[in-house]
Amino acid sequence: MDAQQEAVVKKVQKLFRLAENAGTDAEAQSAALRAREILSKYNLSLQDIEGFTDEECGEQYIIIKKDYSPSHVKVLMSAMDVLFSVQSIISGHYDQAARKYYKKIIFVGVGPDATLACQTWDFLTWHAKRKAREYKYNTRQQSEYMFYFAAAVYRRANELVEKLKVEVPQETALVPVKGAAIKDYTARHYGALGSAKGAVAPEYGAAGRQGANDGRNVSLGRQLQGKTQSLPQ
Repeated sequence: MDAQQEAVVKKVQKLFRLAENAGTDAEAQSAALRAREILSKYNLSLQDIEGFTDEECGEQYIIIKKDYSPSHVKVLMSAMDVLFSVQSIISGHYDQAARKYYKKIIFVGVGPDATLACQTWDFLTWHAKRKAREYKYNTRQQSEYMFYFAAAVYRRANELVEKLKVEVPQETALVPVKGAAIKDYTARHYGALGSAKGAVAPEYGAAGRQGANDGRNVSLGRQLQGKTQSLPQ
């Protein structure tokens, strides 16, 4: 890469970061659009841009106080991956005080993405559990409700992202760049990650239908503040 190309790459990187951290949607769209115009002018693609490095990634985690993964957990993890361009990982966690093994969900992302994914997970899980209690569901019904709630959220996440690709294509410009950084980060810290197996759906009944309905209508833009836990480095 010659000096002129290096200068162009640096300028595009700066614009992409400005788009990510802009104070308003208009500023973000303007910066992202300008970056794409420059890429087009110099016949460059996003693959030619040396994007975010893994040092710019961060992680947040949530402890699930169970020694197994409930059926809805991986589905909701996948929804957060789609919504916030993060990589979610589930691993074991030994609680020294309780002397028990629990599950730990880790969200890896660029900038604030991991925090937003973690806080949104908190809100959605809190909301779903609160609704299940209001409906006075028993344990089996709660499991069914939570699964179909998570499945509805996952479908909405994919629909939202596909809609943004069509209506606001510049909003998706950072995704492959972030993805490369996250892949490097997770490989360095966690090694190769296998593909997660899909959860088995509980029997579809009244609780499942209610969960699907609530999942279709719950806000995807709310977070519970102050509940995330940063992993020690």
